[in-house]
Amino acid sequence: MLNALRTASFLRLSLIAVAASLAACNDDDALRGGDDHDHTESGGRLAFATVEGDPQLLVHDLDSGQTTAIALSNAPTAVYASPEGRYAVVVQSGAGQVNFVDGGIWLHDDHAHADEPELLDFTLFGAKPAHYQTHEEQAALFYDGEGGTPAKFDIFSDESLADGGVLASQTLPAAVHGVAEPRDGYVLAVDYSAEEAAAGAPRSAVKLYELHDDHFHDEGRFETLCENLHGSATNEDYVAFGCQDGVLVIEQDGSSFTDSKIAIDRRITQMAGHHAVPFLVAFAGAADDDALFVIDPAAGSAEAFDWKDGAAVNRRQHTFDAHGEHLLILDSAGTLHVLEVHDDHFDVAGRIDVLTGDDTAARMATSAGGDLAFVTDSAGKSVVVVDLEDLEVVDHIDLGFAPVGIAWLGIAEEEHGHDH
Repeated sequence: MLNALRTASFLRLSLIAVAASLAACNDDDALRGGDDHDHTESGGRLAFATVEGDPQLLVHDLDSGQTTAIALSNAPTAVYASPEGRYAVVVQSGAGQVNFVDGGIWLHDDHAHADEPELLDFTLFGAKPAHYQTHEEQAALFYDGEGGTPAKFDIFSDESLADGGVLASQTLPAAVHGVAEPRDGYVLAVDYSAEEAAAGAPRSAVKLYELHDDHFHDEGRFETLCENLHGSATNEDYVAFGCQDGVLVIEQDGSSFTDSKIAIDRRITQMAGHHAVPFLVAFAGAADDDALFVIDPAAGSAEAFDWKDGAAVNRRQHTFDAHGEHLLILDSAGTLHVLEVHDDHFDVAGRIDVLTGDDTAARMATSAGGDLAFVTDSAGKSVVVVDLEDLEVVDHIDLGFAPVGIAWLGIAEEEHGHDH
């Protein structure tokens, strides 16, 4: 399988709802009707990477079953989708490099186009790219820095990538393991001074930056501290950061930002949010059993929710689905917990065995064009396809190698008219 992977542009992989096999070729003529591109309806494409042999990004079409292999210069460590889902963000942390691949599915007026995926002639560089966050049409990529190289963050959008660049970049005073959260016209990011770095002080501060054309204005630190800050999330009106003693919550009302602390007797290390979900989610660390708390930022409250049902497992990955209808949690036994979102709480919709055991390298993505989730399976050298409506595994995409990262690329359907 790998020999074919290294020598051919397209591979044949088994997949849910694959139409009749297309003739092997180096273009999408069968998909496009033989034109440079054609109007089409698309279920989207999956992007995942391999480090077995020459490093590559694979873009797999969910309709045709064809896969395009794109060579990379360094081993990929993570794959994300751009804010509007057209581009794969391919992080190569060890090399301090980030590439971008056009997934080829894009919307023109009221119809979709399906073109060949291709590597963009645009690369970002920085020491230890580590955290990627999106909000609506913008993304923030935070670089931790290393040694004498300070941390920084880049802000970009699908439109800026199409133009071959970022919206703006900001360098911090010192290296720090941090995060940046984009908002419309603003960024909230970890702040760490050279003096704090020299003293080995814990990261505890968040700073507000306002975007002005191609640069930022420093609007200063928020007063409320967040010791041992780790993890962040955002929804329509709030940004939250995980702290040693709870959650730092910052409300945005236009150009006004108000900070406060919600106390929790656990160290919060991970957060989750979705613009369509009014509450936020906080996870304690593994030392505190990965406890989940539903954060009501308006009420300033945190309520524990037992997502495990007493099972002796730990959280490995989590994500909201594309439409904010479910929170998905993959545990250390290979079980996917599907939590249904309501106005102020979760219900357990179901639990699905998706992997045969613990897989710390497993990653998840969801389709913005349907109700499917995709889970990478290192041991099975495949991608597991899960139907979130029927709550069952519906297929495996057999790869022949352990995939690295995963992202769904394509055109989002209008958000469902469900009631939370």
